[in-house]
Amino acid sequence: MSRHPFPLAPEAPVLIRVDGKDLCVLFCTPLNLDELAVGHLVGRGLLSDRDSLASLFICPDGGRVDLGRHGGPSLPLGPVALIASACGAGATPGELFGLDGRPLPPGPARFSLEALAGRSREMFAAAELYRDSGGMHCAALAPPDGERRETVREDVGRHNAVDKVVGRGFLDGEDLPSMAILTSGRIAADMVVKAIRAGVPVLASRSIPTSSAYALARDYDLTLIGRIGSHEAIVYCGGTRLLSE
Repeated sequence: MSRHPFPLAPEAPVLIRVDGKDLCVLFCTPLNLDELAVGHLVGRGLLSDRDSLASLFICPDGGRVDLGRHGGPSLPLGPVALIASACGAGATPGELFGLDGRPLPPGPARFSLEALAGRSREMFAAAELYRDSGGMHCAALAPPDGERRETVREDVGRHNAVDKVVGRGFLDGEDLPSMAILTSGRIAADMVVKAIRAGVPVLASRSIPTSSAYALARDYDLTLIGRIGSHEAIVYCGGTRLLSE
């Protein structure tokens, strides 16, 4: 990508096409587009598992990603959605609130607040575009305490950054229910939906969640943590998945 003599946050429109149908246009940082497209579909409940992904093609100019599926839920009707980088997932009301109502499995305690804070510091240390421009978001997919390094991705939109790390984990066949998502931005309700649909049980941010994000996380027993980079991290709900300090 070209460099400029003054800070700019890289952003471009990318068309996501699924099963030959134009689904949406994401305004995003045009890097890791395969991960972005896959994670976006996972977060909208349109891609369930690795075997359901039949094909994936990125146009040479980076302006379009084509995905094919082996079956799967019907695509939403209506015009192609234009999703700004500052906006949410672009889900329809049925997608956003059409969760199955079953809480996430409780699972063993795999993370400590101290380790998650350390993962958050690692995430920001790896965020090169953030250091260059100051106008980017980052996210990380973190394995349990003591395991390998996390996957870090950046984007001008915080939702896109989460999609990218979820997409990477999905493509790699990671055990997502054992992971945590870290994010640099405020946690909105649709970001909680992304975690629930991906089966990731822990969502933490250096910022705080919205009231609707908290209510949804509580109802689905998602572990929700705010201000993870400070000495006063807040565990909003789901604290049974955290190791004792």
